[in-house]
Amino acid sequence: MSQPKVSILTTCYNRARFLDDAITSVLAQTFEDFEYIIVDDGSTDESIEIATHYAKTDQRIKVYVNETNLGDYPNRNRAASYATGEYIKYIDSDDVLFPHTIDVMVRCIDSFPEAGIGLSAASIQETRYPICLKPAEAFHFNFTETDIFGRAPGSAIIRRSAFESQQGFSGLRQIGDFECWLKLACYYPLVVMPRDLYWARIHPEQEQHYDDFETKHEMKVQVLNKLKESAICPVDLEPFIREFELRYHKSRARTKLKHFLATPARWSGFLRAS
Repeated sequence: MSQPKVSILTTCYNRARFLDDAITSVLAQTFEDFEYIIVDDGSTDESIEIATHYAKTDQRIKVYVNETNLGDYPNRNRAASYATGEYIKYIDSDDVLFPHTIDVMVRCIDSFPEAGIGLSAASIQETRYPICLKPAEAFHFNFTETDIFGRAPGSAIIRRSAFESQQGFSGLRQIGDFECWLKLACYYPLVVMPRDLYWARIHPEQEQHYDDFETKHEMKVQVLNKLKESAICPVDLEPFIREFELRYHKSRARTKLKHFLATPARWSGFLRAS
C-alpha cells in the first residue's frame, strides 16, 4: 500500500456504544486516499472487537491496543506516531464525519502548501473560505473575530510534518488542543475552513472536566501568559489577553443570568424581596 494522503486517527476507550458510527462515517468518505488508525487505550467493553471486525473488512484500517492506559492527549500522540500520511485528521470515537469532510479539508489545506494546520471555524458571513492567515493574522482573528484556537481536534486537519515538529500535544489536560493550535500558529500559517465539517456528539459519558469552564479558562490564561514572554509569539499578546478575559466574564455573566431567569423560584423570590 503506497503512502496515503491522509491518516485518519481515532483514539478509543470504552466507546463501544458509539464506535460503530464513527468508523462507518470514515468508510463513507468520498475521499478515499487514506489510512485509518484506531488506537484503543485498554477498553473493557467491546470496543476492540468492533474495531478489529472492521479491520478485517478494509485493509486501510489498522488497530492498535495499548498495554497500559495512556489517557486522552498522550494516546492522541501515540496514534499520530503510527501515521504515514501527509496530513493527520482526528475523529473522536463518539463523533461522526460527514461524507464530504475529508475531501473539503484536503482541498482547503492543499491550496496553501505553506500552512501547518486547517481549522473548521468560519463564522463571518461575507468572507469566502478557505482563507490562509499568517501567524500574526491568525492571532488577531482568534481574539477579535472567533475563538479559532478553541476548536476541538475533530475540527482540524494537520500537516504531519508540522505536528511532529512541535512534538504533538503536550498532554496538558483539558486544553491540550488549544495549546497545540497556539504553538502551530506561531510557526505556520493557518487555514480557516468552512464550519460544520464534523458532528460532535454530546452525551453523559463524556469526561465531566469539560464542563469546568472556569478551570479551563484559567489554564488558557496561564498558557497565554507563558507564550506572551516567549520569543516565538508573533504579536503583543497583552491586549488580546485582556480582551480574552473580558469576553469570558461577559459570557459567564450571560450564562448565570439565563440560569437565574430559568429558575422561577429564584427570581420570583428576588422580586418579592425588592
